[in-house]
Amino acid sequence: MGVYDEVYAVCANCGERVYFQSKAGDCSMGSYSPDDVPIAIAADLDGDSQGCTNCEATVLIETIPEPIKTIRMQATTIIKRGRLT
Repeated sequence: MGVYDEVYAVCANCGERVYFQSKAGDCSMGSYSPDDVPIAIAADLDGDSQGCTNCEATVLIETIPEPIKTIRMQATTIIKRGRLT
């Protein structure tokens, strides 16, 4: 048995949680709601479907494209050592 991360969705038919497993992320046995899925896991699961164990409906999970409003940046400092002569 391997490790994985999971995303749960709610079956619109009966309200039961349906779980989708992914090995694309950190695989730290993390559990995510549809509102906070890491990008790698979302890309891996996009378009996947699972059967609801309660009512046997099929639940499809898809990403919701949204415009990116902010992005994190990183500053790297380059230290100049003495010059060659």
